[in-house]
Amino acid sequence: MTKKLILVALFFLILAGCTWSPHHTAMEKTLSPTAGDQEATTQPPSGKEPEPSTSSTRDGKSPAPASIPRAEAKETTAGNVYQPTGKLAYLTFDDGPNRFFTPRVLDILAKYKVKATFMVVGKNVEQNKELIQRIIAAGHGLANHTYSHDYKKIYRSPDAFLADLQACSNVLQEFTGEPVKIFRAPGGPENLSKPLREKLRQSGYHSVGWNVVGGDTDSRGATTDQIYWNVINGVSRIEKIHRSPIILLHDGADLSTLEVPANSPTGRYIQTRQHLIEALPKIIETLQSEGYQFAVVDENTPPAW
Repeated sequence: MTKKLILVALFFLILAGCTWSPHHTAMEKTLSPTAGDQEATTQPPSGKEPEPSTSSTRDGKSPAPASIPRAEAKETTAGNVYQPTGKLAYLTFDDGPNRFFTPRVLDILAKYKVKATFMVVGKNVEQNKELIQRIIAAGHGLANHTYSHDYKKIYRSPDAFLADLQACSNVLQEFTGEPVKIFRAPGGPENLSKPLREKLRQSGYHSVGWNVVGGDTDSRGATTDQIYWNVINGVSRIEKIHRSPIILLHDGADLSTLEVPANSPTGRYIQTRQHLIEALPKIIETLQSEGYQFAVVDENTPPAW
């Protein structure tokens, strides 16, 4: 009886050895992806992109230093639109479009693949419709800088300002398909009285000022170096108070000709536009080297002050 029990036990031990394989566990591992593989192969939710990883990449390389801003997802009411966030600068160009200098500004922006916002004057828009189309096609921002830019007219009363602003919005709506409510007051927000501010708020307008100036409308003129250093030093000051630089430059009021006396007011104005064109690439390169990305002004742009 004891021998039979021993034989039965040996039989079951031999049977168990035949069904177990030392490779079984290894095969299970090859069929089951690791946690890293699952993360890499998981598809993002519909219409969204995965968040940028803060760990080392799968090829062993470290991610970009934290001091260099990354482009992160920013959802807008228009849908999933991805705009840069982080260390931002806002390039803005006032008073155009100008048939001679706005195209050159656009060429520079395209070369460096950066965006800007054009604060346009309605009467100049009507003279340069193809430039507005080009601005929109390139993904730049458009903002309302009144129709006439005539201080005596627009600041006569709150109703006069609002009417002039609305006239510009009407012109721009031909291109945008909707009212343009982002605006910059000629001369700056300090020209807006309290009653006017309230009227603008009730009408859905959003004021955008500036905190860095290029000095490119100085009546005495400004050299290339002066414009460059005005901007770079201004950005440095704004950084110290933890604000985003909103940079005021001018592509300028529309001109019918460049053939004017060099030392006349218009001649100096034209020469300064040329100096702006010369300074702009260096301004962009310097700010990019300091980690800035360029964003378009909208209702979410932080206040200048």
